[in-house]
Amino acid sequence: MGTDMELSCDERVLKQLNNEDIKKAYANSLLSFATERHNFTGSPLAFGEGNVRGRIINVLNYRKPVFWVVVVSIIVVVAISIGLGSNPKNTQQEFGNVTREIASAKELWKARTKYIGDNSAVGNLIGLLPIPEGLQFEHFKLHTTERPYVVEIVYSTSTETMKYYDREDKDIEKSFANNAIILLALIDNADQISISISDGKLKKGFINVREWADDTVGRDVRDYAKSPEKLQELIDSILP
Repeated sequence: MGTDMELSCDERVLKQLNNEDIKKAYANSLLSFATERHNFTGSPLAFGEGNVRGRIINVLNYRKPVFWVVVVSIIVVVAISIGLGSNPKNTQQEFGNVTREIASAKELWKARTKYIGDNSAVGNLIGLLPIPEGLQFEHFKLHTTERPYVVEIVYSTSTETMKYYDREDKDIEKSFANNAIILLALIDNADQISISISDGKLKKGFINVREWADDTVGRDVRDYAKSPEKLQELIDSILP
């Protein structure tokens, strides 16, 4: 921020004076203040003096923007402002507020794996799933030495957001349960999905097992991994 302030002030001087000959004198002034001792009280003149080389280079290379560049820049800024201010249709899946939309059924189906020990495949699947609002993905662990085979997903959050998740709420549980169903459908030999949230002090956990997933969908959830179309059926059935 300090560097931006310095460069901005330098350019303001050159723009106001509008004289090519002033650049050399102005650069010499910057160099003089940086190399000589001077007794000013309070804040140092012209902000900091650690970026003098960069400031001098910027001064000597300064060119007053031509009119058409200014016009184009204004048009671009206005267009971006309109785009950011608009209210586009929300394409995110609404199972609780999410900060990242779910990937397509085709992408998810391509990432399926028969083995929980396939670290890259499981990681890819997790990366294609939505993240509930206010959470940050931290890491995942695969427990494969003995049954049950578990995929453990860890999220971090702020203390304030943790207060929201650290309570009994069916909508909160559902947002993680839906992710668990998809993972249990696409990781053939996974037995359990464990999801935990922590703010560094408190920790909240959600556990979903295969038997629960099968009961929820009314059949072996892995049947939906036979094709992208079948997987889409599953997604449509568990999402509002």
